[in-house]
Amino acid sequence: MTASALSEQQGDAIRKVLVVLARECEARAIAICDIGGNTIAQHSESDDLPIETASALASGAFAATRELADTIGEPGFRSICHRGQNSGILIRALGSDFLIMVILGKTSIEGLVRLHVKKTARQLESILAETVGQTAQEAGAGKFEIEEKPGSEVVEA
Repeated sequence: MTASALSEQQGDAIRKVLVVLARECEARAIAICDIGGNTIAQHSESDDLPIETASALASGAFAATRELADTIGEPGFRSICHRGQNSGILIRALGSDFLIMVILGKTSIEGLVRLHVKKTARQLESILAETVGQTAQEAGAGKFEIEEKPGSEVVEA
């Protein structure tokens, strides 16, 4: 996989799609990550969900699922879903380089979530296809400034 960067417009477009999808699915959280588990974008109803950790674990679970599919002669699975007593998780491939992870709420209906994610996947794949191989400079993130907080010290090594 080639490292890529999102432009501000691409990031905004993805976040808007995630907000709508979260409402439709009654999801607790949704994240887009690359196949390495790095979170690209997220939407969550709560700040206490460890989205970055969940993205990394989802990536690993999906990699294992791809190998399982290969083992049984299947070209690959598009999604996996686990449901518990109070929540669940749906992980779906977005092309070959990205995943969407939906953390289901207690009232989420798995069949409807699958339907909404399938529909939304096309939109997200279109946006993400533009980012593959896009450098930070091409995405418009050429300059970074570090703002010092009052009372903070810069330590030189």
